[in-house]
Amino acid sequence: MSEKWRNCIGNQQVTPYRLLRPTTLAEIVEIIRRAEGEGRKVRAVGSGHSFSDIALTDDYLLDTHGLNRVLELDTQTLRESARDSTLVDVECGITIADVNTALDKLGLALINMGAHTAQTVVGALSTSTHGSGITLGSAAAFVKSIVVVASGGKVYRIEPANGITDPSKFRSKHADIELVQDDDWFNSVVIGLGCMGVVYSVTVEVREKYWLRERRAISNWTQVKANLLKGDVLRDNRHYEVLVNPYKLDGDHTCLVTTRNEIPDPKRPCKAKTNRSPLSVGISFLPRPVIRLIGWLISLRNRLMPGSIPRTIEDSLKGLEDEEYVAESYRVLDLGAPNYVAAYSSEFALAVDDNSYIAAAERILEIAERNRLTKNRYQTVPFSLRFVAQHELYFSMMYGRTTCMIEVPMLDPTRGGMETLREIEDALIEMGARPHWGQIHYLAGGNALIRELYPMYEKWIGVRRILNSRGTFNNRFSERCGFDT
Repeated sequence: MSEKWRNCIGNQQVTPYRLLRPTTLAEIVEIIRRAEGEGRKVRAVGSGHSFSDIALTDDYLLDTHGLNRVLELDTQTLRESARDSTLVDVECGITIADVNTALDKLGLALINMGAHTAQTVVGALSTSTHGSGITLGSAAAFVKSIVVVASGGKVYRIEPANGITDPSKFRSKHADIELVQDDDWFNSVVIGLGCMGVVYSVTVEVREKYWLRERRAISNWTQVKANLLKGDVLRDNRHYEVLVNPYKLDGDHTCLVTTRNEIPDPKRPCKAKTNRSPLSVGISFLPRPVIRLIGWLISLRNRLMPGSIPRTIEDSLKGLEDEEYVAESYRVLDLGAPNYVAAYSSEFALAVDDNSYIAAAERILEIAERNRLTKNRYQTVPFSLRFVAQHELYFSMMYGRTTCMIEVPMLDPTRGGMETLREIEDALIEMGARPHWGQIHYLAGGNALIRELYPMYEKWIGVRRILNSRGTFNNRFSERCGFDT
């Protein structure tokens, strides 16, 4: 009997024909060829931190955690111009936490990262998962080369037209891997959503180790909105993030504003500054099952006493206020304990330049208030605003525009939570929002919406038809989105 697979909160689960755990590139090739010989499909999965159906398959599901090595960089096949870059080559199943540990030992660090380190590197970048920083892209922005196993078990190394690899040197050393240096291929495959093949490894640009100073301050939506419209807060901070209470107390919506900026190595930082607020630090020392239990108890209280939710959110925001936290970049960027509370979310990408994200945030506030008054239905977590540089990667939510990512989380369970997220998605899509591929969303094929949201859709589909020529990487998600037609 095949094993059951479930994502991190259990809202997506499946019992595939086979759950396999490859540990080498050769094993991936063999599995794909075997599956095609049996007329079956293949899907790869990481740590299960996507809330959508993106990883589900009834056929061969590959758990990639056994592919968790930092590989030796093949410097002999690099172009001379690439040898001045700081690069690291990693397998698809290594977690961000393990990459951080390995880089720290070398005096290096990721240029940017999201708030959760339990995700696999490729699982995160394949859906354009991001951190924050209006001059910084998502995890995928730092990919320089990607190795993919496509239909027929054929292995490709894919790069931009001016890629880091010297073609003649690579061909003489790797006759079994086809090097493709083409902008359309690269811009399609990096945000491939698991639909192009099985990614074996990625080469990413990193940098020397650095330190960040984080400050968290209580504000209100009126002041935050004014500051955002002025724009200085986005230009003057490496990272600028906002958490917003969806409910008014004392005449306005309380906000927690977080800024992070690079500082010189403090050598011996004051102990009082090397931990976050007592609330964050206290919870972080607890075992993860206990953190999940606390989240479940809060969720139960919310269901029994929904009217208490606005005050609970208010108190939690004020408890997170912190004058200063100083640490290595990867420690500061990791949100920590809150990542392990059972929750799900939707997230929406909106343009910064036309301020549509401001209107979108206020639409969420309107929906929250209307549902409170008419349905006694509450959002159970503050929503967030983060800012990310534009991408040229075709299926990135940040394609072609500097972006504000608005994330709307819900504790699991939240009464009416999924219905609220559907309502918010419908409202924000009318404002030009692109839903996050890996979070709860209701995008579907059969209409022009995805083509409208992603102007390079046809080029992405064209590359997919080559790499997925036998339909090996079709699944429920790709069918729902209309990619398989």
